[in-house]
Amino acid sequence: MTEHDFEELARLSRSEHDAIFQAGDPPVIDELVGFDFCGWNCSLLPRLGGFQKFVKGFGRRGDAPEGWNVATIQNGIDGDWLGLPADDRPRRFGFYTVGPTREPVAGSPSGSLFLDYGAHPANPRLDPSRLLRDVLVKVEGDPDLLLGRAHLDFGAWVFAGYFLLARRREIAFVTAANAVV
Repeated sequence: MTEHDFEELARLSRSEHDAIFQAGDPPVIDELVGFDFCGWNCSLLPRLGGFQKFVKGFGRRGDAPEGWNVATIQNGIDGDWLGLPADDRPRRFGFYTVGPTREPVAGSPSGSLFLDYGAHPANPRLDPSRLLRDVLVKVEGDPDLLLGRAHLDFGAWVFAGYFLLARRREIAFVTAANAVV
């Protein structure tokens, strides 16, 4: 997919995202680990809240796959994804565990990836991000382009919106030590 395709996908309606999500293929964890991805929240709330653009990274803590989020400069979908406070030293937050869904979750295709913010020990106990649960699929089998469906877990899952991820760059990050290697 090209950057133009990413922008087109970002503008689709919820029903169009639903169809792409249902047709999505499960991502392979090992194809994600060691990379970060440009992220774009597709729904209205993030746009109004000023957090539409982000970076999502994937790594390992020991043998366990995990990930994190990075706040970025909100300079539009056509601007560079630049981590804050500096792109070479971004602040990582909103950590999550990564694994295959054990059963279809919230209408997700079988085998899609499950990102569980509530299960990661690096998130403070009262951090609101602990309520997030994301499900990821590949768009049209492309390992470099993912569609995510975000939910809030209040005992029952509440749909929070779709987001797109496009492979950005290779990275090295060790969560346990919270240091770049």
